[in-house]
Amino acid sequence: MRGHGVSSALVATIVGLACVAHGEYVPDQAIVEMKTGFSIDEIVEDYGVAVERSIPSRRLHLLALGDGWDEQAFADTIKNDYRVQDAALNHEPELAQGSSQGFFVDAIETQYTGQYAWEVIDVEAAREASTGLGVLVAVLDTGVDPTHCQFDRTPFRAGYDFVDETENTDDVGNGVDDDGDGEIDELVGHGTAMTGLIVSVAPRAEILPVRVLGSDGTCTTFRLLQGIVFALEQGADVINISLGSPLEVDLLNDLLSECADTRTIVVGAAGNRDRGEPAEYPAAHDAVLAVAATGSDDVKAESSNYGQHVFICAPGGAVTSTLPGDRYGTAEGTSLATALVTGAAALAKSLDPELDIDALEGLLADAAEDVDARNPDHEGLLGVGRLDLTTAFDELREHDACDLDDDGRVDFDDLLLLLGAWGPCPDDCRPDINDDGHVGFPDLLLLLANWT
Repeated sequence: MRGHGVSSALVATIVGLACVAHGEYVPDQAIVEMKTGFSIDEIVEDYGVAVERSIPSRRLHLLALGDGWDEQAFADTIKNDYRVQDAALNHEPELAQGSSQGFFVDAIETQYTGQYAWEVIDVEAAREASTGLGVLVAVLDTGVDPTHCQFDRTPFRAGYDFVDETENTDDVGNGVDDDGDGEIDELVGHGTAMTGLIVSVAPRAEILPVRVLGSDGTCTTFRLLQGIVFALEQGADVINISLGSPLEVDLLNDLLSECADTRTIVVGAAGNRDRGEPAEYPAAHDAVLAVAATGSDDVKAESSNYGQHVFICAPGGAVTSTLPGDRYGTAEGTSLATALVTGAAALAKSLDPELDIDALEGLLADAAEDVDARNPDHEGLLGVGRLDLTTAFDELREHDACDLDDDGRVDFDDLLLLLGAWGPCPDDCRPDINDDGHVGFPDLLLLLANWT
């Protein structure tokens, strides 16, 4: 991108490195969850605070504290109020720093379309089983440039920008050094890059852009809560979260558990500080698929975190993706690997909309490539292995082929359709499950084997 006149701010750390909290929080703010039947107005009056933002459906409120309140003291005090379910500080994540920081470098289209990552995870094999059709993927990030030439056939749903409180989710900067690190808009393009990887794996998945990261890569706990709730209420099947914090927040954990209960798959970046502890959230939550990054040789990417909480690893070293303005860039980071796993989740959900996180983990684990031998210093710390889509969805594809009426079940209705077509069958005949030109006992046995 340097060759295209892009600022150094755009070049820096747009790489998909997980956003990592450093223990700071937004001054003079706190998050409160009200109990059912009680009004936040009572808290406002009794404590002399003001409501800045709310998530009404979850009774969550971001409060501005008045003079005289210490943030931690307020949170501790309000938790004991009989009207309050829970409370927390509004932590303020920031971009990962240090040697783990990476950079996008200029790339061209062929580096994106012909890169090693597609071959390593076997995208072509996956597309024979599914394309992600009918699946809604929420990308919680810096926004998306939907006009990129690689997105010509990508369906987009109207999202929301929780940074500026607007419906415009374009992936652009504000020209301000919001985090005071000397760089301006250094994370612009991150969400577009994530989208480019997701749709390369699941080209017919619908993308829901949800802007929770500012153009400098900053976010807050409340903004993340807003983004997840919005994705759930929009009916997202898969949520991609490429940011994290070592600080565990009960309010966030509760929402992630709700995602699991509703069979919404959440995929999260393990982080990029080359460490095993502390683990970063939301990736470390049991309801999230935590993703580490490996290179073309299946060796852990230098910056990638690792640990017992990691579920799987995927290519995240020297991976090329899309950037705003029909540009391309190559980088390293667990965010890149996370987007590839998100694409895989979309493929699986397309085949079985009722698939939950446990079932998906089983499918991906059975097909994953063991990388322990190549990572002796991180044996058992990169999850079940490296993402491999070669055979991951064979079982789901067979079940989908037997669901003749496309109602998500293989039952008597499908049996009646099969029996009604018994005998010679023309091309593209659905009851001819084994594609031999004839509906007979082999097809019947396949249907019964997938009975649900």
